[in-house]
Amino acid sequence: MLGTLAKWLRLLGHDCSYERDIADERLVEVARGEGRILLTRDRRVAGKSPRALYIPPGNIDDELFAVHAALSLVPPAHPPTTRCSICNALLVLAGPGERRASGLPPRVLEDHRAIWRCPNCARLYWQGTHVASMEERLARLRARLGAPEDAQAAP
Repeated sequence: MLGTLAKWLRLLGHDCSYERDIADERLVEVARGEGRILLTRDRRVAGKSPRALYIPPGNIDDELFAVHAALSLVPPAHPPTTRCSICNALLVLAGPGERRASGLPPRVLEDHRAIWRCPNCARLYWQGTHVASMEERLARLRARLGAPEDAQAAP
């Protein structure tokens, strides 16, 4: 239900577990056992967990707003490049050998000093042209939340 939201929360540096096709009872149990806030679009599931947040239907901007507003979070101005958007692992800087063997286009290797690697799934990350559109989304979110320009995101 909220896979895109989970991906964006990871891109913003949040530890966000997401599993497709998990039974409602198991979902509540895992969230409780791991001390997580359960985000759901299912009101019935939200009612089963004291630390649940119902996310109403909407686009990704609406979902990000709902989470940040409900939890009093200030989104960062720039994506922090700390977590894998796919598997949630903490990223590490890719070493020179990894960069050369990565198969990335030469232009990416030349233009970007920092390239991060997921130690879990081996996905590579760099601050490419897509970051500008991400920053625009974050600026809109910050404005919608009424966050001051100089407000710092929570770690």
